[in-house]
This record gives sequence, structure tokens and C-alpha cells, in this order.
Amino acid sequence: MNANTRERSTVSNIMRSLHNRSRLTLADRYYHEALEKGYRGELQFDALVESLTCDHIYLKDLRLKYYRKTFQIDSLLLVGNKAYIYEVKNYEGEYEIKGDRLLLSSTKVEVPDPMVQLQRSMSLFRQLLHHFQLPIDVEGYVIFINEKMALHNMPKSQYLLKSMTVKQLGAINKTTEKVSQKNKRLAKHLLASLQEEKPYDDLPDYSFETMKKGMLCKHCFGHLERLSMRRSFCQRCRQTEDLSESIYRSIVEFRDLFPEKKLTTKIIHEWCGSIPSTYMVTQVLKKHYNRHKRHRWTYFE
Repeated sequence: MNANTRERSTVSNIMRSLHNRSRLTLADRYYHEALEKGYRGELQFDALVESLTCDHIYLKDLRLKYYRKTFQIDSLLLVGNKAYIYEVKNYEGEYEIKGDRLLLSSTKVEVPDPMVQLQRSMSLFRQLLHHFQLPIDVEGYVIFINEKMALHNMPKSQYLLKSMTVKQLGAINKTTEKVSQKNKRLAKHLLASLQEEKPYDDLPDYSFETMKKGMLCKHCFGHLERLSMRRSFCQRCRQTEDLSESIYRSIVEFRDLFPEKKLTTKIIHEWCGSIPSTYMVTQVLKKHYNRHKRHRWTYFE
């Protein structure tokens, strides 16, 4: 059973917007590409887990906190009275383990080892279980989901390549035991304890004035034009869409980028490249947000 859905992170959404609406530095382009690749890898792992037929609870993207220490779990699988924590990486190329370091084989340059993050998450997770008074066995693994990834000198421990992951999940799928009541309570506790994402610390500088305006296609992120009074059209991929949906998606994007700015018809009309009418922008704002009036000014929340 999927207990929650995996959503794109706010950071990922913002970097995608900046990629499509501004000129990123080379370092920021690499960051954006890494986020996109990581998200695709997590979806691949989700597809493997969702093929399980045994009784299970599957939780994704858990942002948790224990005694002022925050940590994140990519994927948590609850089966019987066991919890499996998975740190999923979509690395590509040849790597090797040397001592306690993860190196890119071609250059011998050290890269971040996801095992460090996994061990920290497992430690805080076990402390959280103790706090909840739920004695549950915990196992943790780093998953290299990309079939084009090779890891040399890999210890027989918590690193799993994709083929090994498929085999391990196949073994788990043979479990006949039902999810324990402890694990069911744990899932409820975790979902009630989720922390909000705070994405704005490690982002490049940007401003409303320097961003390219217009509505973006949901398929290829090309800029949309108005096809008719109620339809939008992408010249790049030729897809059409209800104009009100294009406007609403642009509003959601604007709120991610500029949470401190008030939603007004004027600013959203400008953000959409002045393509839809101000009347239609107002109607979409009215449908999805509460209208407030202060003196002569109207805004939406």
C-alpha cells in the first residue's frame, strides 16, 4: 500500500523554473540536472516497490525531525515487523570503494558517499522509534538504480546495484506475514510528524524582474501561446491545453518562486506574459484562492 505520493521538491521545481526562465551558471545547471536525474531515479525505484504483492506500507520523501535534528528518508518500506530504509541514487558511470571513500574510477576524485547520509538517517530513525515506543527491526540500503552504474571493490554490505535490488525486493515479496500493528502505528506517526521543506537557503539569486515571462508547456516547457479564448498552444511540441489550467499552473510556479509576494491580477497577468486577459486571470484566482480587499487593493491567498 502506498501511504503517500512522491512529489517533486520545491527546490527541484524552482531550479526547473530558473532553467527555463533565466540564464544559469554552469554549476547551477549541473545542480538542476542532478535534481532531475535524482527524481527520475526515485520514480524508477517506486515502480519496483509498487510491483510488490505482499502486504506492505510504502512511504516516500519523509522529512523528519528528532530533537532539533532534521533528516530525510527517500523511501521507507514496512513489511511484517520490519522497516527497510532506502537511499536511492541515480549515479551513472564507474565508481570504486577505497577504504571509506567513494571515488569516480576515471579520475579518482572523491564524490559524496550516500552511505554517510543513510547511516545518519538510520541512527535518528532508531531514536525516533524509541521515542514512539515502537520496537521495530530496521535495515538500511543505498540503492544505485541506474543500470549504467558500476561499483568496484563493493563490500558485501548495504550497497545494492539495480539487479541486486530487484533480487532483494523479490525475496521481500515472498513474505506471508501481514504488516504488524506496530508498523501501522509507525506509519501514522511518521505522516503526522512530517516537516515542511525549507528550500530557499541554497538557491541561486533571482528576481521577478530578471525572469522571462510567459506560460510554460507542461509537456516540454516551451512557451505557450493563446490558441483561442479558452485554449493555449505550444509551438514547440504542438500540444494544446485548457487556458485556465495553463494560468493556474503558472500561478503555482509563481508562488514557489516568490512566496513573499501577494497574488494580484496585475502581477499574475504580467507573469503569464500578458497572454491571457486580465478577466480570465482574475477568474482563475477567484476559483483557487480566497479574495481579500485592503483599501483600493485586491489580492488573493
